[in-house]
Amino acid sequence: MKRSSRRSAPARRSPTKSDLVTRIAALENRLRAVTRALASKHAEANALAHELGETRTRQTAAAEILAIISSSPADVQPVLDAVAASAARLCGAIDAIIFRIDGDTTRRVAHFGPVPSMSEARVVTPGTPTGRAILERRTIHVHDILQELARGEYGEVRTLQLQQGSGFRTVLCVPLVREASVVGVIVIRRLEPHPFTEAQIALVQTFADQAVIAIENVRLFTELQARASAWRSPASSSSSTAAASG
Repeated sequence: MKRSSRRSAPARRSPTKSDLVTRIAALENRLRAVTRALASKHAEANALAHELGETRTRQTAAAEILAIISSSPADVQPVLDAVAASAARLCGAIDAIIFRIDGDTTRRVAHFGPVPSMSEARVVTPGTPTGRAILERRTIHVHDILQELARGEYGEVRTLQLQQGSGFRTVLCVPLVREASVVGVIVIRRLEPHPFTEAQIALVQTFADQAVIAIENVRLFTELQARASAWRSPASSSSSTAAASG
C-alpha cells in the first residue's frame, strides 16, 4: 500500500502579544489618518458653505443698491446712504463714510456707524489716507494708522487729529473714479488693527463703481430735464405770442 505524498499543512501560529500590539498600533494610525481626512473635508465643506453664504449676501446687497439706483434717478442720496450702510455691515467695519469732491476739498455726503466723523469738509492732501486715495486714484489700505504715523507716513497733523478724535486704527479708502477723474471716496474704518480681506476690498470697490453710476445717472437726468425745460420754454412763449396776436 502506497503512502500518500500529500503533506499536512503546518499548524497556524497564534499571534503573540507583540503581534497584537503592532496590529493595534497600525489600526490606530489608520484611524487617526481617516479622522484627520474627515476633519479636513468637514472644514473644507464649512469654509465653502461660509464663502457661498457671504457671496450670496454680497450679491443681494449689490442687487439692492442697483434697485435703489433704478428707483431714484433724480436723487443720489438714497444710493449713497445704502452704499455706506452695506459697506460697513458686510465688511465688518465700525463705520463707513462717503465724501464727494468739491474743488480741492472733500465734503461728507453719507455716514453710517457710531464713530464720529470729525469734519464735514477736508482739504485734499497726500498727508491723509483719504487724500492720497483721491490724488493717486487708487485704493489705500492702512493696516494700522498708528504704526504708519510712527514710521513718518501720513505725517500731517490733521491725520493725527482724526485718529485721536475717532480712535480708528485700520482704514480703507476707495476712490470713486469716473473716466479719468475722481468724484469722491468711500472710507471704512475699524477701531482695532485688523486689515480688511481681499474679498472685502473688492466688495467696496464694487460699491464704489455703483456709487459712480448713481452719481452719473443723476447728472444725466438733471441735464435732460434742463434741456427739456429749455425746449418747452420757447414753445410756450411762441404760443403765448400767437394767442396775443390773434
